[in-house]
Amino acid sequence: MYQEKDKVDIPTVDDIILPPPYIVRILFLYGRSNCLLKLSNLESQRILESSPYVFFDSLYIHEPLAEDNSCEEIFHSLCNLDKKGQSYIFEVSKNQTKLYVYMAQLLAHPLQRVSQQSTAYKLRPLTPDLVEKAVANLPAT
Repeated sequence: MYQEKDKVDIPTVDDIILPPPYIVRILFLYGRSNCLLKLSNLESQRILESSPYVFFDSLYIHEPLAEDNSCEEIFHSLCNLDKKGQSYIFEVSKNQTKLYVYMAQLLAHPLQRVSQQSTAYKLRPLTPDLVEKAVANLPAT
């Protein structure tokens, strides 16, 4: 029987102020539009979720939504895997630009990134009043 402790060493830290020597990061790429996820080893999942240094990020690449596929159900089941709110979960359908953007967002180290709900990747337009504020805050030379 598969035992996660035999396959994955989960990092431990004596002092929580110190960073761990390493993290465990799982990047789950799923590309089926008709096959629902079935988890068979819930005990292993519980053990992995119990560590603050295990991250489970998902990228779901699927066919366009249609009545004959289960894209929404699959995406919701991926979202339900994130119990701690630390995972990044993306879905994309036939849009290469979005795929590249999502893969770039997954490059960030999990301990240095904000939660996915708090991310803001849009740039604000530069207005004259923002320039004035920035210049006013520059140190005098």
